[in-house]
Amino acid sequence: MSLFTVKETADLAGVSIPTIYRRIKSGQLSRRADGKIDKAEILRCFGEIRLTDNQTLKETVISENQNESFLKQMIIDLKADIDKLKSESLEREKQALHREELAHDRERKLMLLLENKSDNHDKESMTKSFFNLFK
Repeated sequence: MSLFTVKETADLAGVSIPTIYRRIKSGQLSRRADGKIDKAEILRCFGEIRLTDNQTLKETVISENQNESFLKQMIIDLKADIDKLKSESLEREKQALHREELAHDRERKLMLLLENKSDNHDKESMTKSFFNLFK
């Protein structure tokens, strides 16, 4: 994505600066908040770009190369972020499974205690009932 000033846009399009401003005002050409105009927007509005000198061509190529290397670095950074988030997610999932297993173990132990207590309670009541027979 190459960005150009109004003057550079006029030179590239082969029109005057006032023509660029008229097209912006009429909505035929849009520019960014910083006042720069995207190369794609120039192509859309004017068709083929007429490069007036080699310097402009070199600046365009350099700008596009910088943009490409920036985007490649962004892709690398985003992939690293994705890998980091995946590993963090897996770690959280392992922790959640461990907590769930601990909860199930506690539940099982409580159930055994309750079953054991009810068994003891039944034995005690049966024993008391048995001895009550002889009173």
